Amino acid sequence: MILCFRECFSAIMCCRFCYMTRDRLRMMTIEDPGLLRGEPEYRRDVETCDNGVNGPSVRSEEEGFHPLKNPCCDLMHDLDEGVAVYDMQHILFDLISFRGYFVVETLNSALVTFNFCPDVTNRPVQLSDSRIRNKNIQHDCCGNAHFCANLLLSSRRSCPRR
Repeated sequence: MILCFRECFSAIMCCRFCYMTRDRLRMMTIEDPGLLRGEPEYRRDVETCDNGVNGPSVRSEEEGFHPLKNPCCDLMHDLDEGVAVYDMQHILFDLISFRGYFVVETLNSALVTFNFCPDVTNRPVQLSDSRIRNKNIQHDCCGNAHFCANLLLSSRRSCPRR
């Protein structure tokens, strides 16, 4: 809570850089500069604890620091539980449902037999046809990190070579 933005991707306003809603986030493919947070709007949000802001940042008192001028990214939340999830949903849909390079059962077989790491409790979960079609893939953070990093290795025999 150092920057005092909402800490949840299920919040309506889940981005600390803009005012995009979660529903709109799922549909957009290019940046809308009109949605970016500005300092006057941020001050208003701090006062009202609204639009994804919980209150003033604990670092706001530091000279030269402002949450909008010094944004920080969090790999676990921004990638492993955020962007990577959406990317993988579309990539798998394309590879399985559109291009037909392999079927879900082949992917699941690769997930079961692939040696992700010694900690077997954080393996990615097996997927279903309906989850691929609906682009609804849900792993925990560590499972998704392993899944994204190793998808090409675990399914390399199924994709055609060029």
